[in-house]
Amino acid sequence: MENQRLTYLLQQHLADKATRQEQQELLALLQADTNGEEVRSVIAELMQAETPVIPVHQESWQAMVQGIVNVDKTPLQAPVRTSGIVWLYRCCAAAIVIIASMGLYYFLIRKSPAPVAQNTPMHFNEITTAPGDQKEVVLPDGSHLWLHSASSIRYPDSFSDRERTVTLSGEAWFDVEHADKIPFVIHTGEITTQVIGTAFDIKAYPAQKNIIVSVQRGKVRVSAGNQMLANLEKGKQVRITGTTAELRNIDIAHIAAWKSGNLYYKDEMLADIIADLQRVFNVSIQVKRNTLKEVVTTAAFNKDIGIRQALDILCRITDGRLSQKNGIYIIE
Repeated sequence: MENQRLTYLLQQHLADKATRQEQQELLALLQADTNGEEVRSVIAELMQAETPVIPVHQESWQAMVQGIVNVDKTPLQAPVRTSGIVWLYRCCAAAIVIIASMGLYYFLIRKSPAPVAQNTPMHFNEITTAPGDQKEVVLPDGSHLWLHSASSIRYPDSFSDRERTVTLSGEAWFDVEHADKIPFVIHTGEITTQVIGTAFDIKAYPAQKNIIVSVQRGKVRVSAGNQMLANLEKGKQVRITGTTAELRNIDIAHIAAWKSGNLYYKDEMLADIIADLQRVFNVSIQVKRNTLKEVVTTAAFNKDIGIRQALDILCRITDGRLSQKNGIYIIE
């Protein structure tokens, strides 16, 4: 168990800001601490963060313990105001004992009028596309997304009233319903993209070296953990490699043009273009020379011309030679 994460989740819970997913994560962390040592350590740190005489957030600490005890129908004695630190230690000790004895469950659901609902595991949907396919998906809040070839999206049956969270692998274009107080969050590996209401494209295939976010409408914030990488507006794009972000301008007509069969590549390595064409056309393509894979080029064509003509165009641009053997296209 990581103390820093446990501390954060406890603080979120006490401030009544924890999402349902954060509450479930907190429950799992507490259940994993079988001997309670790490819980005691974290609570000790939280106590030290308060004043040494009377806790700054005395009501929050008292409410935490009071809520736990109320579940068991045992009244909590009012703390003695003149000995704040003694009161705080007793509250925390009581919290540890009660949490351990009650399986930690009621600690997380003390504010909920319907405990049974909180105990119901959240159900997730996962939609995938095969190479060569695309799929439109309508999310629980009415937002739309178009899933590109060889991609997947994972989302819950219903979003919380604090956050709308999905997980993407591959590429998708999003048209997000506006909601001022409920941000829409997309997780792609270690990169997080957050919006309120906008239209944008994210390209984040697992084998791809970089992650690309392009904004067609509205504003988008992109981060890696606690590090802010970019704030994007209409016509802006960020390419992320590790924690390095490269900002670019982009023609909004080219964003997610793949939905209508148009493929645009600007200043892309040939290896990345080839990987994309394999997904779009569901074919196998080999580039024999490593130096050729790293050639940066720009190209555009419509899917209807077929893979052979698309590869012919690329070979003319990059001075490559195309052949085919046993159903595999070879560029050398």
